[in-house]
Amino acid sequence: MYLFLSGRAFSGLAVEAGGGDPGRRPRHGAEIRLEEYWTPERCDLLHKSGCTAISVGFESGNQRILNLINKGTKVDRLQETIQMFSEAGIGVQIMGFTGFPTETVDDALSSVDFLQHNSRHWTFGGLGQFVLTKGAIIAKEPERFGILDIRPFEGEDIAWRLYYSEQKHLLANSSRCGSKELTQAKASLRANQFDRPWVGGVDTAHSMFYHDRFGNNILKVISGANHTAANESTILELNGHLIEEHYYLPVHKLFNKKNLDNILDTSEREGKAVTAQNITELLQQWEPDYSSYPQPKEQQLFVRRDGTLFPFPVPMIEFLRNFEHGLSLTELLQQSTQHEFHTQLWQHCITNRFLRLKRSPAAEA
Repeated sequence: MYLFLSGRAFSGLAVEAGGGDPGRRPRHGAEIRLEEYWTPERCDLLHKSGCTAISVGFESGNQRILNLINKGTKVDRLQETIQMFSEAGIGVQIMGFTGFPTETVDDALSSVDFLQHNSRHWTFGGLGQFVLTKGAIIAKEPERFGILDIRPFEGEDIAWRLYYSEQKHLLANSSRCGSKELTQAKASLRANQFDRPWVGGVDTAHSMFYHDRFGNNILKVISGANHTAANESTILELNGHLIEEHYYLPVHKLFNKKNLDNILDTSEREGKAVTAQNITELLQQWEPDYSSYPQPKEQQLFVRRDGTLFPFPVPMIEFLRNFEHGLSLTELLQQSTQHEFHTQLWQHCITNRFLRLKRSPAAEA
């Protein structure tokens, strides 16, 4: 049994952990506050009660921003608390944001530095973008935070967020406007993570179960550093599936995540909603510049289990097809006249998680 609890229930559960058979005790996790309540002893008790992972909002690694948010804590105390959970064996999923009103690029980079400095004490998370919502103190006292023109986003049926503009003298160095340095720094924090709903998404079932199984070594498992190298007799199978249709253009370049990010950035700047209808209209109007593409080649697609799309030339697809029902390197080489090349390609497929250990039907079920 695995339980996900609210912050208010969490400390009480630790106190009530008590006895009982540890093997039958439910495992659990929750979103909690980084409060003065937590001590090494309480974190240890929490772990013994069955807690495998928590998620926390540190919000910012810059003290000025923490004071504006009225977080009620200090940067060094945040660091101590995160370390206490980690050393107790509890996985820490950590969340913060940039783009808070009056935050500069340098302020935002302080948050990146905080996470990098404490990287050994947290597993998943990173920095999102600040979103203003109704009822927030910032919306009620905009002059205190230097923001103007608060209104719902144009075209949104449910006004779950609010658009606002910042005073002109703050715009030049505002983290909300971003910078190449900040964008790259934030992206570097998620080098070993997948997106939701996979392991790596904060509070997803995948992440919780991986914490339960691998503890704080979870990043080593994901990166492959903890994997035993397959030997020549190991039966491997596809870690995904092949799409049979043939493609003659690099389909991953037709409309990609960068295009979508540009649409979202425009939405933020102009205060207009992003809807299925206007994305469809943009796609219909969009014309790719075929002249910028390399010479078209016949290719097929391999979709890894995490959803990543790989357009491969036909020879690579045919190599992968050998492993559809499970095959060892020894068996492959018995059919091959290119032993050295196929051995290197086999290792490449393992490194990039195109192949995995053959699973029994019972394990799949």
